[in-house]
Amino acid sequence: MGIRIKHGEFVDEHNRVLNLRGINVGGSSKVPSTNSNNNHNNSNNNNNNNENDHSTQSSITFVNRPFPLTTAPLHFARLRACGFTLIRFIVTWEAIEHAGPDQYDIEYLTYVRSILEVAAEYDIRVYLDPHQDVWSRWTGGDGAPLWTLEMVGFDVESLRECEAAITMESYGRGNSSAERGWRRSSSNDGGVVVVSDGNGNGSGSGSDAIGFPKMIWPTNYFKLACATMFTLFWAGERFAPHFMVDVNDGDDGDGDGEDVDDKNSSNDGSSKSNKQVNIQTYLQTHYTNAMAELLKHLIGLPNIVGIG
Repeated sequence: MGIRIKHGEFVDEHNRVLNLRGINVGGSSKVPSTNSNNNHNNSNNNNNNNENDHSTQSSITFVNRPFPLTTAPLHFARLRACGFTLIRFIVTWEAIEHAGPDQYDIEYLTYVRSILEVAAEYDIRVYLDPHQDVWSRWTGGDGAPLWTLEMVGFDVESLRECEAAITMESYGRGNSSAERGWRRSSSNDGGVVVVSDGNGNGSGSGSDAIGFPKMIWPTNYFKLACATMFTLFWAGERFAPHFMVDVNDGDDGDGDGEDVDDKNSSNDGSSKSNKQVNIQTYLQTHYTNAMAELLKHLIGLPNIVGIG
């Protein structure tokens, strides 16, 4: 069934107004399914992983996010039974290109197509959401891969020391002036008690875990790490005009289909050595190319209504 916009309404091929009833699928897609640290909630990931573990970035996977392919028919059948006809399907840049620049996770992309094929069998339309919150998991949210932070010079293991980001792993260790002294303890009845003596000493019975306040993560938008990354992504040419990045041979990083040698070769066939682009161009190109790679794997699916 075709879908388009007419007079501000979604309509089908017979010009009938469509009331699309949608639901988010799903929050777990923001974090890997295996071999990963987790800046959201440990319930989303059963693995016990070290914070900012660089060694696992090439081996992590987002396959089975939001759910395994074997359970997809059950989930989509339930959604249809509840009256839903549309899903907002979350994907992240990290899920596609976590291993490094231009290294796409083909297994994950194949998995996404298979999931959306099942959705089509249940007549469920899909709106693709290239999702991010405060840039990345290492800056308190989700979205961009780790290598983007390392490329611009951040030591991600030190972000908490200078309050450049608040994450679930680092919260409560006395590194943030906004949260020193607050702790969470599990009470005997299973509730949560938040206590503080004002000097960094918690009290209470049960496990002396650290309480991560609700909705504190958006404050990362104004902290050094996230603010720097978005400045470079959107306005690097203006605010960091001399921040140039080397690009691979055969790729000038601007996404126009021409390589460096095409642009920098002289009439005698010799090649100039300048193979650099501004960090803004580099980041934007890798992001858009990652999403283009996603769409390439979804060509021909009739139930995709948009991306954004």
